[in-house]
Amino acid sequence: MKFNIYNNECVPTKVNIGDKEILFINVIIINGDEIIRVYYKDQTTETYDSGRMRFHNLYDYSYILLPEDIEEWILLEELNDEIPISRIHWAETKWKEIEVKNE
Repeated sequence: MKFNIYNNECVPTKVNIGDKEILFINVIIINGDEIIRVYYKDQTTETYDSGRMRFHNLYDYSYILLPEDIEEWILLEELNDEIPISRIHWAETKWKEIEVKNE
């Protein structure tokens, strides 16, 4: 599977996570840059960072991306907006939906 992650200036970094089965993806935003850590079902991980150079590591946000939501998350690129921020808002909405279903 191939997709992009974005830095704070919405410059893409290409990611190819291959065909291994994904357990989940941890998305972390540091200084507006997306960093993802992919957790595979075979208990291996890979980390990808969209930032080119940081002088400070200021934590902005993090969320978990489940395998069934990856395609929808990738489509958020088409908004041509601040993609990392759009993805945060999507994640917040997604987790609120899950909380409501569980009540």
